[in-house]
Amino acid sequence: MTKIHALPEVHVLRDAYRSDKAALLAAMKATGASTRGIRVLLRKLSTLAGNLLQTLWQRAELPADMALVAVGGFGRDQLFPYSDVDVLLLMPDGAAPEAGSALRTQLEGFIGSCWDAGLEIGSSVRTVTECLAESAGDVTVQTSLLESRLVCGNAALFEDFQRQYRAQMNPQAFLVAKTLEMRQRHNKYENTPYSLEPNCKESPGGLRDLQMILWVSQAAGLGRNWKELAASGMATAFEVRQIERNEAVLCLIRARLHAAAGRHEDRLVFDLQTAVAESFGYRSQAPDGSRLPMRASESLMRRYYWAAKAVSQLSQILLLNIEERLNPSTHEPRPINERFFEKAGLIEVASDDLYTRDPHAILETPERPVGPHFACAVQRTRRDGWLFPPRPGQPRQLHAHPAAAVGHYACHAADEPDLGAGPLSVGVPRHRGADAARPVPCVHRRPAHPDGAAQCAPLLHGRARARVPVLFATGRRLGQALHPVHRRAIP
Repeated sequence: MTKIHALPEVHVLRDAYRSDKAALLAAMKATGASTRGIRVLLRKLSTLAGNLLQTLWQRAELPADMALVAVGGFGRDQLFPYSDVDVLLLMPDGAAPEAGSALRTQLEGFIGSCWDAGLEIGSSVRTVTECLAESAGDVTVQTSLLESRLVCGNAALFEDFQRQYRAQMNPQAFLVAKTLEMRQRHNKYENTPYSLEPNCKESPGGLRDLQMILWVSQAAGLGRNWKELAASGMATAFEVRQIERNEAVLCLIRARLHAAAGRHEDRLVFDLQTAVAESFGYRSQAPDGSRLPMRASESLMRRYYWAAKAVSQLSQILLLNIEERLNPSTHEPRPINERFFEKAGLIEVASDDLYTRDPHAILETPERPVGPHFACAVQRTRRDGWLFPPRPGQPRQLHAHPAAAVGHYACHAADEPDLGAGPLSVGVPRHRGADAARPVPCVHRRPAHPDGAAQCAPLLHGRARARVPVLFATGRRLGQALHPVHRRAIP
């Protein structure tokens, strides 16, 4: 990378920053569809911006008792190509940059130089007391400060702020606020990850859902990353691998989207889907000019929908586990039968391995909201390889038991198109006119399974639905009963 010398002119800093950033983006484009290195790239972009800020901080000659703090995405060392660089200029209590004062002039000069140097800065100037007061009254501010880190300046001041901030944090109240915020955000995007032009950050199944889980776990002291969350018992090692893999896919899509748009853009709009898909190496035509079965944008969107679906399911399960840890129920369980019981109005399972031992039990699940122990049963079933689908492009394996296949397909057929699970695969109809459309199931013939499992899924699609009204009605009832863990959750 280009070396930034001590205290050069701002235009020199700007040229060096843009050159180094362009080199990083060129390296990202050369990786094709591989998600390897995306986290390193985001850290390098964050480090590049941090080094520039340190130089500008020295140029501004601000007081030694102040600190420059990174917050938000910049604070967690995950800076996307055209995301805002959010910073907090932290002052000790008693400092007041009054109008016309030398301190105010210095602060304005520093923020102006950040813009002149090519940083899209998002700044706030507060004392420690003001930060704590704002955090107590606004969950958005509280969240941004949760991932704060020191860029440069007074380390003792920053440590004192963090100590007081952690002492003020109420994990239970924070969980309630973030859960409500998540529901409002999902409602804004119609509670589906299958929008034709999804927001890869804010839509259900997007990056924000994963960030929300880490925010809540960090506030509760359960871990700052996925491995620490697994060590605290909130997730299995298998789920952590799935989360990290799908998070990398979403991060790469968002980074490529920024690069294709040349600006901060998180929506996979039709006008950009083809450009982003081609940056992954997807093509609509073969080298000889013949048309491929699937457009480049359709291949990209299928990959996005797979990742969003997995994130949606996993985040629901982890959130239930964290909620049970923070707010354990004091209600006494009321048995329904030998398999299920009711606790605080929620359905729970008698044992975590219920669906592994007896797949038929999935058809007996009562029509009520489910609780955290039910999520544990889902985790156990997923860990045993029954419900989690293979990666796109890999051979699909049939369920080990015909009843499991019936229960699995009955679970989704009522409400959602099945995104490639089991013997079904995803197709996108060309007649809709859009560059990429919501996936719909297409039944493909498969060799008959010895136990007959291969015959279960096609019964619930197309005209055959009329011939299996009882099973279809069971699927609709079960889809409602498994809300919110399974409904819109199992790919």
